[in-house]
Amino acid sequence: MTRHFHLLAMVGLVLAAAGCHSDEPVSAEKLAAYDYRLNHPVTVEPRIAVLRVTAADGGMVSAEDRRHLAAFGTQFLHRGTGLVDISVGAAGAADKAARAYAHHVAAVLLDGGLKVRELRLQLIIDEPAIPPGTALLRFTTNVAQLPDCYDWATGDRNAPFANFGCATQRNLGAMVADPRDLVEARPIEGRQGDRSDVVIDKLNQGAAPWSVPLPWEARSTSSSAGGGQ
Repeated sequence: MTRHFHLLAMVGLVLAAAGCHSDEPVSAEKLAAYDYRLNHPVTVEPRIAVLRVTAADGGMVSAEDRRHLAAFGTQFLHRGTGLVDISVGAAGAADKAARAYAHHVAAVLLDGGLKVRELRLQLIIDEPAIPPGTALLRFTTNVAQLPDCYDWATGDRNAPFANFGCATQRNLGAMVADPRDLVEARPIEGRQGDRSDVVIDKLNQGAAPWSVPLPWEARSTSSSAGGGQ
């Protein structure tokens, strides 16, 4: 009798397992209920970081603006993409004071660790928003959009709570140094030996390591679309 009971129990388990099996594909909605990464995604969106500085007496960078520029450059090194655009207001394409101020601004960023190829300087002519003696710096960055974790509803049957894993996702998005790392891996980079030789030679000669011509792009907003934007 006991033997027959065990056999019947095993047959019942097999039939129950067979009844649970389904060839229907699992929908994204059902999958999201069990995968917190899908249910509480951390999205990454581009933003434009902006800094405006004004020339001090003598067309130099003030001590306060040096601190702002240093912090701006640090943010670019940590999470910036592309180039740092330095738009300087000028009275004309031959405005020497505007060019000198642009070089002062660039020098502060270069001293902070940026490379010449990461800067793009341009004179902005006839633009009321950027008058002479003013520099507008911009670069593209990324911002992590964090999920809200306030839904305490229980899941259906064996599904977890609605906010399961949400805190983990929110903390990850808040702590990541560069949100772009959530989208793609950083490229492999390495300093070339010949570039190191050039830097050492310049230091031995008392010249700045970055003392090479800076890229320039002079344009007039009155003849180009965008109005200096």
